[in-house]
Amino acid sequence: MTAESFNPEEIPRRKDEDGEKEEVTPGVEHVAGANIDEKKEDFGSFETKTDKEYEKYRDEAERMIEGYKPLFATFAGDISLRFRVSDKFMIDFENGEVHNDARWFADKGCSMQQVLWAKLHELSHFRDFADDTDGMLSNFDEMWDKAEVLGSQIYYRYQEVHADADEETLDALIKKNIPISQKDPNKKASPVELAAYKMYHIFYNIFDDIHVNNIVSRHAPKFATQRKGGEEVARLYKEKLFKGTDYSELPRHLQFLYALLREEMVSDEKVLVNEEVAAVLSSRIAFEDGEYTPQELVEKFIKPRRGRDTTASKRYEVLESTLLPIFNELVSNDIAEWQPEKLEKKEGKPTGLPFQKEYDEFDKNSPDQLNDSDIGEWSKDRASHGGIKKEKEESVEDERAKEVQDAMNKKFCEKFHISPELFQEYRNIEEKIEPYRNELRDLWMKIVYGSSPAVRRKMVGHFEKGVEMDVEEVLKHPEILVGNFEGVPIMKKMASERSEIKQPELIRARVIVDDSASMEEGDREEMAKQVLVLVASSLHEFNAYLDYTRNVTKSKTQTDTEAWVFGSYAQRIKDQRFEEGRSFDEEQAEIIRMFGRLVEHPVGRGATCDHLALEAIEKSIDDEDSAKIAAGKLLEMLFLVTDGASLSPNQSREAVDQILEKGVFSYGFQIGNSHPEEKEVFDRVWNDEREQKLGIHVGEKIENLVPAIAYILREHMRDIRV
Repeated sequence: MTAESFNPEEIPRRKDEDGEKEEVTPGVEHVAGANIDEKKEDFGSFETKTDKEYEKYRDEAERMIEGYKPLFATFAGDISLRFRVSDKFMIDFENGEVHNDARWFADKGCSMQQVLWAKLHELSHFRDFADDTDGMLSNFDEMWDKAEVLGSQIYYRYQEVHADADEETLDALIKKNIPISQKDPNKKASPVELAAYKMYHIFYNIFDDIHVNNIVSRHAPKFATQRKGGEEVARLYKEKLFKGTDYSELPRHLQFLYALLREEMVSDEKVLVNEEVAAVLSSRIAFEDGEYTPQELVEKFIKPRRGRDTTASKRYEVLESTLLPIFNELVSNDIAEWQPEKLEKKEGKPTGLPFQKEYDEFDKNSPDQLNDSDIGEWSKDRASHGGIKKEKEESVEDERAKEVQDAMNKKFCEKFHISPELFQEYRNIEEKIEPYRNELRDLWMKIVYGSSPAVRRKMVGHFEKGVEMDVEEVLKHPEILVGNFEGVPIMKKMASERSEIKQPELIRARVIVDDSASMEEGDREEMAKQVLVLVASSLHEFNAYLDYTRNVTKSKTQTDTEAWVFGSYAQRIKDQRFEEGRSFDEEQAEIIRMFGRLVEHPVGRGATCDHLALEAIEKSIDDEDSAKIAAGKLLEMLFLVTDGASLSPNQSREAVDQILEKGVFSYGFQIGNSHPEEKEVFDRVWNDEREQKLGIHVGEKIENLVPAIAYILREHMRDIRV
């Protein structure tokens, strides 16, 4: 690996990246610029039993929708989008109105908050269509193409079970005589194709719902998890849309989909699925540069994320490569076990198609009662006339939130005697590393809130029976050539692998940064600042999560950070201990002061004497620390960032060796366009005659260093449980 072409794959890590979670400004309620009045929506819930109660409920809903017209228009980015309460779900293209059936909400006993959320959910579908109308409409056509293939499988299964079926009945299954479009009466499909299309429609609808639900919670913070509105949404899914947690008797493909959606929307309840589906949900799928469980794929690639394309076309592209093959296999297994009743023709249409009861139940409970293609046509028409906006505009509430945040920042600086200039420079660095902090933040949440240990599914061998033959293994068994297969272990099969659970009492990270004169070149100082802020701020945040939950978890785990700079000297600029009793803000202020010491160059620059810092750290790791490391009670990591070559490589090598012997995970990173001689000296310290390379030539690309450090943190901490 060269300095010019850093390859993250050389870092010892597992291929897995977690999803980014976006933050909202605490204490500010806003939906794309429109206020939500808490009093206005607290109408309670109506279990409607009489026409009088229904009329009351409908009147309440009409007033609520009328009062929120500006909010809906702002949220959708389309002032022409108008809602009406009526007795059916439909889009009136002529008058430009979206009609909603009040009785659907009333019969489910939905509160007005839940009705409001359902409208924002619906509006988010409009926004999603508007962002990529052509992509969504083309996916409808592709679903029909898929349905032709799956429809044939349904047909042949019916024919297999009912070999004596008369020709008229079979003809009813395959004859394309059912209209499928209100706008185009000539567009028709057979009953088996219609059933197959329904399966694919549910598949995409589930992931579209996860996407738009996250749009709502991002743009309407009141509906975010753990807030009052978010609790109402969870209750809606828990009590009305997806009642119960035992899905193990449903068809496999629905167990798979429902588990992903319900656990996303009701995060404090796990659902029960059968063993086969549970294995699928815990398996890891290779995609791009990592391996992900289905839930992790949804988190990273399906939910809306800043800085990543999550339009419909891109989401469907991800699904096609990852989760759709799994879904297809589960559907095929379900159909293979389907025991169809003999079909009877009622009003010219056959009944008893596969899983009809389950699909009808899904349709009855889905908040998406409008026709997808109608929403698509509406979005296409409105976008062409400047309706639904594709670009987000800063709202009045965004400006208000900024003013509040600025005031808080000023107060923070005054309280802790930090200059506004230093504070702003620190915040700028934080913003640049935010994607990597988000990845680590999700890891901290998993550790603190106790997700299960990592379980991976992989092909292992060798066995007499399995699912895949190992050709290379065949060559080792000449008896096969004479037809003797009995007892020959040449097959491979899938198996689960569980990672070790670690429970350290202390996690410590030390960062050593080169402050020599050559660091002034290019982006080298910027790279050092980003590494320092990433490690210190992320572990600070992790420690805060631990503190917040100690009364529940009873965890003893703490985190420490230590920062050093060196030139012709070595100086510790941040102590390794989070002081007990220190508040979150006090620790944050100490990190910013540490950052300021790096910026100010406390002693003067000079040469690359990294051995001074390494030797000081080695001496500080006493026998008690070594014993704790050996016992798994202390997890210690060290990161050294330099742009040159050690002035005393032999001393540096000896210090690194001794630190490694004490059980500290240690890594060196050489940044900048280093000379060949400098690379050679760096390798002598970190790589030569080592079983595993511990030194990475990062090169001049600043974007390579921070993710490299984040990967290593994740590698060593992902299997920790508190």
